[in-house]
Amino acid sequence: MNTTTQTAVLFITSLSKCVSTSLPGNDTDNNTFPTNSTTDCGSTVGVAGRSFEDFEEFKVALIINKYYLYIICGIGIPGNIAALVTVWKMKPLSSSSIFMIALASMDTLTLVIKELYYQLTYFDIQMFDLGCQFFVFIGQFAGHYANWILVAMTTERFIAIRFPMKVQKICTKTKVITALLVIAVAMIVLNVHHFATVDEGYDSFSKYQCSIKKDHEFFMTKIWYWMDGVAFSVAPFCALIILNFFIINGIRDSVKKQRDLTNLQQKQTKQHNQITVMLVTVSLVFTLLTLPNSVFFISRGYWDYQQSNYQIALHMLIYQLVFVLTDLNHAVNFYLYFLSGKKFRKHFISMVRCASNTTTTTRTTLTRSSRYQMSVTSTPSNHTLVEHDSACSRSISNTVT
Repeated sequence: MNTTTQTAVLFITSLSKCVSTSLPGNDTDNNTFPTNSTTDCGSTVGVAGRSFEDFEEFKVALIINKYYLYIICGIGIPGNIAALVTVWKMKPLSSSSIFMIALASMDTLTLVIKELYYQLTYFDIQMFDLGCQFFVFIGQFAGHYANWILVAMTTERFIAIRFPMKVQKICTKTKVITALLVIAVAMIVLNVHHFATVDEGYDSFSKYQCSIKKDHEFFMTKIWYWMDGVAFSVAPFCALIILNFFIINGIRDSVKKQRDLTNLQQKQTKQHNQITVMLVTVSLVFTLLTLPNSVFFISRGYWDYQQSNYQIALHMLIYQLVFVLTDLNHAVNFYLYFLSGKKFRKHFISMVRCASNTTTTTRTTLTRSSRYQMSVTSTPSNHTLVEHDSACSRSISNTVT
C-alpha cells in the first residue's frame, strides 16, 4: 500500500499491500489513494524491534479487510433490491417512495462498484487511466449521492410533520424528482475533477494501482481531503441530527394534538407518523454509523500515528472498523424498513406470498398440460393463473391503502 494521499474513494483498504509477502489485496485504503512516490506503511523497526505487521491489531485489520466486503455485499445487495421492488410495487408512489427508490438504487450501485473494484485490484487487472477515473468518479458520486438523498428524504419527513395538511402540495412528485436531479448535478460537479486528478500507476510491488497525478497532489491532499470529508460525512451527519431533533419533537406534539383533529385528519397524521418513524429510524442509524467516521476524519489530522509501528497498526485497525461501519449504511436500510415500517413489512410479506403462490400455480399448470397434452385442459388453468395474479395484485394493493 503506497499511500499518504487521502481521498474518500471506494472505502476499501489494502492492508496486505504493506506486507512484504505474497498476501493478495486490493490497492485502495478505504478513502485513500496512493501517490507514485510515497509510502504510508511505516518503517520496519518499531517497538522492541517489531514491524507493524507483527502486531495483533494489524492482523485483525487484515482479516476484516479480506472478508468484510463480501459479507456486506451479501446482505446489502439482495436487501436493496428487495426494498426497491417492494417500494416500486406500493402504488401509488408517494414522494417518500421516490426517495426510497433512489436511495436503494444508489446504495446498490455503491456496493457493486466497490466489489467490482476490489476484484479488479485483487487480481491486479489493468484498468488504464480512463478505467481508474471512471471507478473513482462513480464510487465517489454514488456514495455522496446516497448520503444526500437521505438528507433530502429526512427533509421531506420534516415538512410532513410540520405541515401535515400541506405536504402533498409542497412535496409533489415533480418537485421531488427535481430535487434529486439538482443533488445529482451537484455531486457530479463535486466529483468530476477525478477525471483530471487520477490516473493508473504501476510498480513492481503493488502492480497496477489507481493513483493521484503528481501535478494535483497538493489539491488532493490539502484541499480535497477536507471537501470530501465534509460532503460525505460531516455535513450530512450534522443536517440529519438537526432534522431528526425537530421531527421527533414534531411527532410528540402531533400525538398530543390528535384529540382535536377530525377522523380524516387523524388518519392522515397517523399515516405520516408511521412513514416518519420508519425513515427516521434509517436516518438515526446513519448518524450512529457515521459518527465514528466524522470523529476519526477530524481527529486523524492531529494524530501522529507514524511515530511508531504499534501506532501504525492501531491506526489501520481503527481505520478499517470505521469504514466497515460506514459501508453498513449502504446495506441495512431494507432491514430497517422491515423492522420499523408496519406497512412496508405487510406489503413485502404479501408480495413474497403472492410470488410463492404464483410459482405453485404455474407448476400445477405445467403438470396438467404435460399430463393430458391437451390445449383444452391448459386453457382454464391459464385462466385460473390470471385470476390468481389479479387477486394477488388486489391483496398487495390493499396492504398499501
